[in-house]
Amino acid sequence: MEPTFTYILSWPPDQYRRGKIQIISCYGDTTDTGWTTGGYATTSMPGRGHHIFNFINQRYYYDSHLGWGWYYDSNPNIERKVLVNNQVLNLGSILGSTMGTIDTPLLKMESFICDSGFVKMEVLPTRWAECEQIGWFPTDPISLRITQGEEFATIFNIRTETDLGNTALIDPFVRIEDLSFFFRPNWDQDGLDDIVIMPIDSNFTLPFTVVVEASINEVTFSNEIEFIPKSLIIETGVYPEVTTTGEQSYLDIYISGLCSWLSFETKINVEIISGQEYGNLIDPYTNEKIKTITNLDHWWGYAWVEFIADGNSTKQLDTITLRITTTDQAIMPNEALLIIKPPPIYVYTVPEVLGADDTADVIIQHRLEDGTLEDFPPDQTFELAVLDGCVNGNFMVGDSINVYFEDALQPIKFVTSDTLDSEVKNILIRVGTNLDEGGGGGISRPIGNLSGEEIKAVDTLRVGFEKMMAEKRAAAEKKENNEPPIEAPIVKQCALDEPTYTTYWKGFTSVGDDCDEEIVVCNNYQQPKFEDVGTITVLGENDLWQWTDSQGIQQTTNTGNACNFKPQLGEFGKTYIMPKIGDFAPDNLVYSLLDDTRVTVCQDKNNLTDPIWRYSVENLRVPIFRDHCPAWAINNDYVDLLDGTNADTLAKYINNCADYTKVMVALEWWWIGPYRQQGQDPPYKFYFSTGVIAHENIHVKQMKDGGTKYFPVGSIYKEMNNGSKGFRALALYKYSAILAKCPEDALAAVQGTETMEERVKIQLDAALTIANDLVSLIGQDNQGRDKSELEADELARPKYDEIRTNLKNWAKQQSWWCIPWPIVGDDYYRGCDRSDCKH
Repeated sequence: MEPTFTYILSWPPDQYRRGKIQIISCYGDTTDTGWTTGGYATTSMPGRGHHIFNFINQRYYYDSHLGWGWYYDSNPNIERKVLVNNQVLNLGSILGSTMGTIDTPLLKMESFICDSGFVKMEVLPTRWAECEQIGWFPTDPISLRITQGEEFATIFNIRTETDLGNTALIDPFVRIEDLSFFFRPNWDQDGLDDIVIMPIDSNFTLPFTVVVEASINEVTFSNEIEFIPKSLIIETGVYPEVTTTGEQSYLDIYISGLCSWLSFETKINVEIISGQEYGNLIDPYTNEKIKTITNLDHWWGYAWVEFIADGNSTKQLDTITLRITTTDQAIMPNEALLIIKPPPIYVYTVPEVLGADDTADVIIQHRLEDGTLEDFPPDQTFELAVLDGCVNGNFMVGDSINVYFEDALQPIKFVTSDTLDSEVKNILIRVGTNLDEGGGGGISRPIGNLSGEEIKAVDTLRVGFEKMMAEKRAAAEKKENNEPPIEAPIVKQCALDEPTYTTYWKGFTSVGDDCDEEIVVCNNYQQPKFEDVGTITVLGENDLWQWTDSQGIQQTTNTGNACNFKPQLGEFGKTYIMPKIGDFAPDNLVYSLLDDTRVTVCQDKNNLTDPIWRYSVENLRVPIFRDHCPAWAINNDYVDLLDGTNADTLAKYINNCADYTKVMVALEWWWIGPYRQQGQDPPYKFYFSTGVIAHENIHVKQMKDGGTKYFPVGSIYKEMNNGSKGFRALALYKYSAILAKCPEDALAAVQGTETMEERVKIQLDAALTIANDLVSLIGQDNQGRDKSELEADELARPKYDEIRTNLKNWAKQQSWWCIPWPIVGDDYYRGCDRSDCKH
């Protein structure tokens, strides 16, 4: 409400003393009561904007420099009072101050305190209201509401020990007797002294954020606080985050809590849980290469371990997942991701699969940063090693055959034995060279998101941890040296895995006489049609999606809050082909588009001297997300009236004919369509989610089954069957059946930087990407508006007509029902001031 300020200046009447009250408005205008010697002056001021008041008193006396006149003088008998709504304000000894109402308040929240276990709040003024604006005054009531995190915390009165839930009303916020002014509002005590934000579970183990919204006299403001657990949590950092074959990375581990340290009796465990084929952890005690480290000591909660990418080389970017646990079951595990990329050397054999007494060319190429391959110069030397399976094959350089060559020049071949050991299908080889490229790694590395003083503290912990580990290794070596050596025969088999060069490639070459898959002959090859192999599924929020992974295992995930995919300002709904499912659903597996699509091959023998593999596709599935996305609308105070049939919702927001008129005006705006009124906002903040979904359904139709004026044939069908990508491109995909003997070889055959199977899926993905881009496919009109959106606006109108009927049927049952009176020539309505309303 608007407070009224009354100012009173009084003193014993005296013809030689005079006084007045002066007011300066926020516009700079000055008014005063005029001088009086009657001992009393008073004036009142409405609480709009802000103003400056001055109590002025003078005495008539002789001054040796100026003579007789009125001069400022102290008066111990003067009394000054300020009343707010006729209640006396505590002023102290103040002479004048700025008064009025406050425009923008600040909700301040203190950091989480170990001892108390709760968060206190404070409301501070930040600036005065603008001139003539009614802002808020400290004696107004304040309402508090938890808008995020109410499942984790509650508003609590610590004096009465009362749980207030997620809302609280404090009236008044500051009592008038506790309010004083000294050039700005001050209060000795406010209604938040006893009101705190209290965790529901005092022993929570994961961080969470609480957002509190406060409202005073319709002025709304908010703030948030992150609650950090008292319990210990595991933080990690990987440096460098990207590695490749032959390089090393370091995993920093920092375990701490808000109010406690990790005990030295608790030990740390580190395990590679995915990507084990790419490398090993190095045991800090023994320097052995292992997949799991257990019972690792720490220095005040800090430790680090080394990962070496000495495993097989990857053909594309992949991830290695490290899981960190402790011997204390109460500490939640954590995971760290390490990205591994292909090495700068790429090796393959032609043919890729060798039979008995066979010879293959070993092709060694240089992979550049952008993924392209180039030949090495002829004088480049290579280290060659057969690491496993050498019973079935060796390298051949010139006339020499061996499992190891230190400095071999191309051409290089690989030869197999006269008879093959059937138990050995793959031969592990390593090829290295000197590229004069520096590797990653180093001890000076960041951990997590720490900065400033925290980094300095961690650096100190690193020094302590490394000193401790050096002492433990020295003690272990001394114990080992005192033990007698174990006598064991030395068996010379394959080469040792001890690379000379830090840059190398490691992988398998395959041997065998039989194909794993049956060879299907197709001398009359026909490219597939999308209608035969494709299924399109429309999904919404939190819908289940099932697929079969490459191991034949049934998997399930959830779309989660898929509206979070590329969110846009002003977005009420969303339609798109989902590139992934599960990445917006916590703790779910992630399905990537085409994960369960199967690429198949058949052998075309029309030319017997040059048979070729041709490619086809099975189980192509296309998930389309379509739903109402309310996040932006909620954050911008829009009200969802659904389909106009929910009586509780309607009664909450429509209480009279004027409210009803506003809703109908907003509905008319939506009926015309937001994209037909580009750049304009609805006249009132109402919207209808069923209408939004009707609009999005048109986009599904545009993508899926056609039938619209822009797409007589659906865009997915069109792009898959007749576009430059998709199935039409499959006819161009072929591979020599002489180089690749088996179906699995044809799928794994490499062209450029991808296998043939990967290249086929890239084509399919490209076609779906084009089908997903309705803006580019349909184009824009001469006003720059997307035609796909204009069409969706138009075809959603029947749903808005239905909503209009629902609203009118409901309104006719209300006591305030009236027929809105339209303004001629305008789409808006007067309301019921000239209507025949029921009473």
